[in-house]
Amino acid sequence: MNNDEALKICPFCGGEDVRIVDNSDPETGEEDWLICCMKCGGAFMASNDAEPCTRSELIQRWNSRTMKFDTQKDQPCYWPMARTNTGEKLYTRDSVPSIEKAIQQFAIWEEYYHYKIVEAWILTKEKKRIEVEHRWIARETR
Repeated sequence: MNNDEALKICPFCGGEDVRIVDNSDPETGEEDWLICCMKCGGAFMASNDAEPCTRSELIQRWNSRTMKFDTQKDQPCYWPMARTNTGEKLYTRDSVPSIEKAIQQFAIWEEYYHYKIVEAWILTKEKKRIEVEHRWIARETR
């Protein structure tokens, strides 16, 4: 965690290595901030919020998230996985608690890390594969 920032742990995985990234556009000068967990890739982006926010507002939103890290057996677990246009396989080491959080990971891989994803899917803890169409629409396969 950045020592100069008062960031709470990741609300998705409980990771402590949480950073604020300046994601501003140098061409337009438009400010944009990203708070990202370096463990699971969970993130908040100011530009993705319904209402744009400042850096300090983004920190406040991150820190006001409900923190739940219950590891009970009946808790849902999803692992986002993808394949890039170069054949590289992307995945997270730790599960996320919802399909929505898994889908958020695909956007992070593309928008923040600049991967070009050509195939995306989510694995459940029962090893069931959920296909995900580009622009992140999940549909279960039988």
